[in-house]
Amino acid sequence: MRVLCVDIGTNSTLYLIADVNDGELTIVERGLEANGLGAGLSPGGSLGSELIEANRAILERIVRRTREYGCARSAAIGTAALRYAVNRDTFIAMAAELDIKVEVISDERETVLNWRGIFGPNGPAKFSTALDLGGGSTELAWGRGDKPEWSSSLPLGAVILARRCFTSDPPTKYNIENAALTARSALAIWQDLREEITTGLKTGAIELIGSAGTVTALAAVKYRILEYKPDIFNGLTLSYAQICAWRDRLLSMNLTARRAMPAMPTARAEYIHSGALMLAEIVKMLGEPTVTVSDRGVMFGLAYEIAGFPSAAPRKAAPCTDC
Repeated sequence: MRVLCVDIGTNSTLYLIADVNDGELTIVERGLEANGLGAGLSPGGSLGSELIEANRAILERIVRRTREYGCARSAAIGTAALRYAVNRDTFIAMAAELDIKVEVISDERETVLNWRGIFGPNGPAKFSTALDLGGGSTELAWGRGDKPEWSSSLPLGAVILARRCFTSDPPTKYNIENAALTARSALAIWQDLREEITTGLKTGAIELIGSAGTVTALAAVKYRILEYKPDIFNGLTLSYAQICAWRDRLLSMNLTARRAMPAMPTARAEYIHSGALMLAEIVKMLGEPTVTVSDRGVMFGLAYEIAGFPSAAPRKAAPCTDC
């Protein structure tokens, strides 16, 4: 079955066209555009009309680009930025005008979709840990099987951290210290599970899989991945020392310099430095394990779901009338 999935995140809007047959997912096409939603939220949590119209243009391009593929089903979800936005209904109404029905999902549902996207509809056979470091939230989950046995979500990601702590570009020493303290404070709620998880990570009984923009962007620049190919990131690794080295380098650069780096994804350059800082704090808290990279995540879990594989929550897939 051919499906179309759209993931409206805090920093970018992604789409995936995939064929899902007998539990196997084959990528037909995927893409992303920076959407500015996290940076565009007002202090009161509203999205401006100009930003909503800019996102209309993004969704229109996705509709035009995917219309020719003959998808049997489609689904669109919104994550942290739309969860936070008090006027999310205005955004949802805009998307509905394009025949895109957006479901704003909870952080719990996002975690399960990410889990199945990374590991497949049946989940991992051995105990594993999945880290989803996004723009507006960060999810950590561990366990085995089609649902994690433990999971937690923080309302802090690369975009939120930068907006809260960085007053200049590149950030000042004070900005960096404040951001690190903010990340550690947020991560404190995970300390109770530290010993159980880190013991497994250190012994190799539990593998740490990292997904989403910060992790894949760091892998892209480290491994000089100049051209995307399906699943090219899967299985690449980032050690704690490497993450720290990239963190320090990126925090010393301004946006122009970050954008000019070979293999830097355009949509990731604005917040990759704050994401690297937060990733370093998370990995340190977990005992400094190596991160294994996955470029599959929430969208892929959604693709399995609308194709009829285990559901993270009851839902009805909408017919894809435009793809």
